[in-house]
Amino acid sequence: MPYGEMIAISEQYSPTTSSALPSHDALGQFWIPLLSIQAVVIASSNALTTIVFLVNAHLRKRSYYLLINLALVDFLVGALMVPIKLDLENKNAYLEISGRKYQILIGDTTFCVLYGIISSASLFSLVCISLERMCATLWPFLHRTTDIRWYGVVMTTLWVCAFTFGAIVYWDIYIALVLATVGVVFALLTILGSYGAIFLKVKHQHAEHQTSQAQRRYQKERELAKTVLIVTAAAFLCWIPLFVTVFSIIFGLDLPVDVQMMLTFIQEWNSFANFVIYSMRMPVFRKALYKFVFTCSSDNAIQPSNGH
Repeated sequence: MPYGEMIAISEQYSPTTSSALPSHDALGQFWIPLLSIQAVVIASSNALTTIVFLVNAHLRKRSYYLLINLALVDFLVGALMVPIKLDLENKNAYLEISGRKYQILIGDTTFCVLYGIISSASLFSLVCISLERMCATLWPFLHRTTDIRWYGVVMTTLWVCAFTFGAIVYWDIYIALVLATVGVVFALLTILGSYGAIFLKVKHQHAEHQTSQAQRRYQKERELAKTVLIVTAAAFLCWIPLFVTVFSIIFGLDLPVDVQMMLTFIQEWNSFANFVIYSMRMPVFRKALYKFVFTCSSDNAIQPSNGH
C-alpha cells in the first residue's frame, strides 16, 4: 500500500489514556522544550565536529573520511529531523496504520522519508567504517595504496542506497520496516565479523612488530579500532528503543504515543554521543577541538604520519 494512503493527520487528536497518566496534550508541553534543546545540541556538536576535522590538515586523512561522513549524517538529525518532529509535535500529528496511532512516525510524509534516509545512511556508514578499519588492519599496504577516489565512490554509493530506502519508505512502509529489520541484522553481523577479525589480527601484531615505528602504528590502529567500535556499540544501544517501536508496528502492538516519543528521543541522542566519544577517545581531535573553540584557529602541530 502506498505510504500516502496510510496517513491520517489530525490536529485535534488526543489519545485515550488512563486516569493515572497525564494526557499527551499535557505532555506535549514537556516534549517541546526537550526537542528544542536536543536539536540545538546535536546540530551544533556535529557541525563543530565536521569543521574541526576539515580545518585541520592532520585530521583530513583517509582514516577519518567516513567519520566525517557520519558526523554530517548526525548533523542532519539535529538540523532537519528533530526540528520537523518538533513542528509536528506542535500540530499533534500522528500516523495511523490499521487503526493504530503511531507518534514515532509523526504522520508526515516528509519526516518519514527523511527518517528513513538519514537512519539508513547512519547504519550504512557504520558498516562501511567497520569494513574500512578491517581492511586497514588486515591489509595495511593495500589500504595505504588504494586510490583516495574510492572513498568518494563508497560514500556516493552509501547515499544512493539511503535515498533508495527513503523511496521504499514512501512506496510501502511495511516493506520498508521488514527490510530495515533484515538490514539491521545483516549490518550487525557484518560489523561483529569485521571487529572480530580486527582484534584477532591486533592480538598477533604485537609479537610480529618490534620496531618503534611499527609499534606506534600498531598502537594507533588499535586505539582507532577501539574508538570506532565504541561508536558502533553506542549506536546500537541507542537504537534498541527504535527496534522496539519497529517491532510494535510490525506485530501490531499498542504503545502509548508518549512512550514512542521517549524511545525515539533516546535513539536520537546517539547523534550527540559520537561527539562525546571522539572528544574522550581521540587526543588529536580533542586538542584540535580545544584550539578551535578557544582560539578560533586550527591545530597546525605536525603529526607523525602513518600513511593513513
